[in-house]
Amino acid sequence: MYQRIMIIGSPGSGKSTLAKRLAQELELPLIHLDKLNWIDDKDTVSKEVFLERLDKVVSGSSWIIDGNYGSSMEVRLKRAELVIWLKVPRLVCLYRVVKRYLHSLFQDNSAGNPKRIDWNFIRFIWGFPKSHQKTEELLEQFSTVKVLKVSNLKDALHFVRENT
Repeated sequence: MYQRIMIIGSPGSGKSTLAKRLAQELELPLIHLDKLNWIDDKDTVSKEVFLERLDKVVSGSSWIIDGNYGSSMEVRLKRAELVIWLKVPRLVCLYRVVKRYLHSLFQDNSAGNPKRIDWNFIRFIWGFPKSHQKTEELLEQFSTVKVLKVSNLKDALHFVRENT
């Protein structure tokens, strides 16, 4: 069974949803990178504090970590056993991000994603597939890590269930 799982993909791809389901089914600790990074919906911790928090989490014997944070991906890959890369169409991701934003207006968000949407974030999501090349190159350096590329949560859940 996989004990250290990374879940990556565009904002709105379903990383957190998949992470929650897998954490429940596999009984593994769940870590959201956004919760390590965001103080509230406006401010983040320093890069040093974020990396200290991440190092502590990654040193654990088991975890599921969801989030991209490209600058810290190598730290996670050094310990990961499985990477689930959600490659969801960008229109679906945009729809989900807008939906999440609208729901967040009526929920407490003491730590996590900010309660805002701007054109830079929308452009980031739309251009996210362009950043795949950097991720591909980094994953090639970690050939011992199993990489599963899927376009939906159902396929990811099926793979993990079949391999645990």
